[in-house]
Amino acid sequence: MKAERNVLLSGLGYYRLSQERRKLLGIVALASLAAHVLGLAIFGSWVVLQHMRDERTVFTAPPPLKTYQPRQIEHQVRVQQRQRSSSRPQITPRMVSARPSELSLPEIRVDPQVVRTTFQPQFRAVSGAGLGAGLGTGLGLGGFGQGVSQFDFFGIRGRGSRIAIILDVSISMAEESEELGVTERGVAGFARVKARLGEVIDALSPNTMFNVIVYASTASVWEDEMQPATEPNKQRARRFIDPFNSRVSWNAVGHDRGITRMDAGLGDYATGGTTRFDLALSLAFKNRPDTILVICDGDVWTTRPNTEEEYAAHAAAMERWRERQAAASEQRADTREVRTRTERVWVPGRSARGPVIRERGGQREATAATEGRWVEREVPVGPGASGPRVPPRPRLPRAVWSMDDYERHIQKLHEEFMAPSGRPMPVIHVIGFRSGREDSGFLRDLARRFDGSFRRVVR
Repeated sequence: MKAERNVLLSGLGYYRLSQERRKLLGIVALASLAAHVLGLAIFGSWVVLQHMRDERTVFTAPPPLKTYQPRQIEHQVRVQQRQRSSSRPQITPRMVSARPSELSLPEIRVDPQVVRTTFQPQFRAVSGAGLGAGLGTGLGLGGFGQGVSQFDFFGIRGRGSRIAIILDVSISMAEESEELGVTERGVAGFARVKARLGEVIDALSPNTMFNVIVYASTASVWEDEMQPATEPNKQRARRFIDPFNSRVSWNAVGHDRGITRMDAGLGDYATGGTTRFDLALSLAFKNRPDTILVICDGDVWTTRPNTEEEYAAHAAAMERWRERQAAASEQRADTREVRTRTERVWVPGRSARGPVIRERGGQREATAATEGRWVEREVPVGPGASGPRVPPRPRLPRAVWSMDDYERHIQKLHEEFMAPSGRPMPVIHVIGFRSGREDSGFLRDLARRFDGSFRRVVR
């Protein structure tokens, strides 16, 4: 019976333990219980003592103060404010008689003069950039920095007080692709570029000076000198750029009615080209800007005179061509007479095409649709038919300006227009509108050499 009770109270596992192990477990349990009781007693005593030591905070309301009417306090505050803001009245010395007297004062013969004290400021006109009594020059930097504009040029952020904007209006800017040429889609894309450029102009501060230059096969400037960015001038500048590349027509794309060369001493000369970026830079530097904003497609195709080395290389190529031409003629003379035979060849038809306007490829006329047909042609046969072929006659290459040519041109323009007056080299920011990889590299290098930023805009 006792064994069953122990199993019920302690479990079968505990009952199977030896007598010594059960005694050891009992001692451990009693020690743990005693430790918990002791800890609880100590912690409880500490909490009770802390509670008894804390002082209860008692809030006592002060006696009610004497209140004043709101209007009396408001009147007093207004009087104090007026006394602080008003200056002390000037006291004019005067003689006051309390009662009539038979005495008369002597006449004082003194001309009244304006009393001047050290507290009265002295005003005089000051000449300078808008700091005088009048308008001064009124332009320049616009006084205390008011003529400096912060602009967002297609994502390029900068600032300037004399800004020259150069816009490429060549045919390639309105081309949808090199194969399709100028299309409605290309013209619409360039219209969005002009609209975004108009927003840049509208954001200029009124005291900022600016000008707009356009270029293609020639170059033109909006005004001969920079103009303040007033609202009327902004509208006139936008009207100046609106007609360029406005529709798909040979006389509405590109620009060939501007200047083709500058006066002597204004930088390097060029022999021509479809995009006269050199002339646009010359017109911009003539306005002595501190910032130049350029937007183009990177196809800056400006030609220069050939060098003596290029002429010598062309002469050597011509000599080799003549030798091969003579050898081919002798070989054809030694072969037998060339025979021919008639073969029937299928010529596929083509669909109708409209006129295509390209920058350097000229204008291709519209063609009507044709149908495929069989034709008969004479085909050479025999040993003489496979005679040596002579390459085409070599031509003197048209030398195109490199980045070094443009950098030398810009340095000369700075020495001509800006260095005499102590103006530094302007910062040049460039936007590559749908520029290819090679053209983008050229434009990025141009911006980097003149402390500017470059960004390629696809759409």
